Amino acid sequence: MAQGSPWFGEEALVLSRGMVRLGIAPTWTRFDQRYRADGESEPLATDLATESLDATRLSILGPVRERLEALGATPDIAVTLGRLRVDHDASIFSVPMSAEIAIGARLSLGIMVPIVRTRWGVLFSPNPSVNEGNIGINPALDSDDARAQNEALLAQFASAVDALEALIAACSDPGNPDPRCPNARTPEAQELAENASAFAGGLGDLYSQTGSPFVPVTNSPFDVVIRNRIGSFAQSFAGFDINDITSTGPAGATIAGYADMLRILSDSAFGLRAQQIAPQTKTSIGDIEVGAMLQLFNTVRRDSLQRYGSGVRATVGATFRLGTGRADDPDDFVDVPSGDGQSDVELRTQWDLLLGSRFALGFGGRYVLQLPDRETVRITEPHQPFAAFWRRQDVDRDLGDVVDVQVTPRIAFGSFFSLMGQYRTRRKAEDRHTGRFDVTDDLGEPVTLDASILDGETEQREDRVSIGLGYSTLTSVARKRARIPIEIFLQYGESIRGSGGKTPKVSVGVMQVRVYF
Repeated sequence: MAQGSPWFGEEALVLSRGMVRLGIAPTWTRFDQRYRADGESEPLATDLATESLDATRLSILGPVRERLEALGATPDIAVTLGRLRVDHDASIFSVPMSAEIAIGARLSLGIMVPIVRTRWGVLFSPNPSVNEGNIGINPALDSDDARAQNEALLAQFASAVDALEALIAACSDPGNPDPRCPNARTPEAQELAENASAFAGGLGDLYSQTGSPFVPVTNSPFDVVIRNRIGSFAQSFAGFDINDITSTGPAGATIAGYADMLRILSDSAFGLRAQQIAPQTKTSIGDIEVGAMLQLFNTVRRDSLQRYGSGVRATVGATFRLGTGRADDPDDFVDVPSGDGQSDVELRTQWDLLLGSRFALGFGGRYVLQLPDRETVRITEPHQPFAAFWRRQDVDRDLGDVVDVQVTPRIAFGSFFSLMGQYRTRRKAEDRHTGRFDVTDDLGEPVTLDASILDGETEQREDRVSIGLGYSTLTSVARKRARIPIEIFLQYGESIRGSGGKTPKVSVGVMQVRVYF
């Protein structure tokens, strides 16, 4: 059997020959903060929340700015959908189920299968003051009235330009008595026709159903400039007694709200083609583990259910972790995966220093070799969650290896109970992503994506402290005072330090039950 004193958790002792141990360890992990690269903590939603959802955060807004500049609507402000308030927290409830069997006196084999339920809560509130944005969804995408209003405006411009060009042509005859001819023969008249035609073409590119998915919000600075230019053109044409332009302007957008933002995320017209941001719960298999543990030495009484005296014992082990967990979804910007989607090889060792029948000090170390694989991701720099769909590529990935060290002092109280403290430090090396991809961006320009930009802020460090309480009947079973050999322990831990930019600041609760046969 594993041991006769009520120590619990990882230990430097294999099962006795022919014994079997079954275990279950429901684990609750919650986090709503993460550690930045400089070690300071910040809300988990920091990348999603923004004071201005502009072209630096949503690249598809870049073409909108260009089209507005073509119309002369260039106030010295950014094109923005407005402020985005996001509160985000995540939790993971996993139930690892394990089975171990002793093979001989020094070796045990085991398997662990986890069931993982991930949940993320999101409060997604665009423009909470309903006045922050200056562009919104083009109403011509959905509204017949908006399309009719825009088509009427363009028809008026076309009619006015045709009338002016006809006048210019007619006035090329020096004998034409039309009183408008002196003005029609000036370069300004031809310039007016050309500028009005170009302006109308720009309006069509921006406001038509097949134009931009975003247009200025009614009465926004961009909208005011456009309407003023329309009025200026109307007045200039009126100088030639051409009064075809009577519209005050195209159909403007409304401030983007919750439903609009969900549509922007999911509708392919807006370039993201992602899942809607909303609270979700998903249940799946986690990463299955198979492994072995070998007893290196043991100077403490072994293969006995009697209480141990002083001594040192050590084990080494290896685990192969299959990438059976659900990997991060590149189309879900708030996804909490149940695994990395790739396989690992883990080497570990555990050393226990027992100081009499009550005190023990455990030292554990793990090295996790994360194996290369391929992953579907959106290639973008760190802290840019709203990555366009054209950035979605299959890249070669080699996640950084992990070093994990634990120090666990324990003290027993009688035959049944023990108290544990633990300090754990974990370091993960930087990931490596490779691949270059020639694509076309939102402006139709050729772009080369380099997957190595995904390496940024993937190196992680976390320090965690825990406290736990254990209950064991193993000693009492050995003394014929109990019938069922069972161990139960409760543990609670929290992150106290970290860094990396993507390192969650977690609180973890564990309840482990192990039964021996």
